[in-house]
Amino acid sequence: MNTQKFMIAKELVRRGRAGEPGLTQLEALTQFGVGRLASRIFDLKMDGYIIDRKMVPVQKANGETAEVASYSVDPKCVCHWRCAYAGVFLRAVQLSDLSVFIEQDTEYGWKEEPGTRRSADRVLEHEELLDIAKTYKAAQK
Repeated sequence: MNTQKFMIAKELVRRGRAGEPGLTQLEALTQFGVGRLASRIFDLKMDGYIIDRKMVPVQKANGETAEVASYSVDPKCVCHWRCAYAGVFLRAVQLSDLSVFIEQDTEYGWKEEPGTRRSADRVLEHEELLDIAKTYKAAQK
C-alpha cells in the first residue's frame, strides 16, 4: 500500500526520528509527487498522527523572503488513537522508537497503564492502534 498518505507519514516519522527539519510542500512535490501536502497532513491528523506546523522563511527567486509551512512529528510521540468505552477514555500511543502502550485519561491527565508497553516493527495504522486499545479494554472486564 504505497499511497501518498503512507509515503508522507513514513517520511515524517523518519525525519522526526533523525531530528531533521520538517517537510515542506516543495519537498513533498519533488520527492513524492504530492501536490497537496496540506490535504495529506489533514488526512494523517484524522488518522491520529500528531503533526506540528511551523512557518519557515524561504528565499524567493526575486530575492525576497516568504514563509512556507513545514510539517513535522513530535520525535517522542508519533501517533495515538483515542477511544471511549463505558465512560473510560483510553488511547494507544506509538512513540518514535516504535514502542506502543496504552494510556488512560485520569483526572490528573493521561497516565500510562502498567504492563502495556511493547515494541512494534513499523509505524502502525490507526485501525491497529484502535484495536490495541479495544483489546486492552476487553481484557480488563
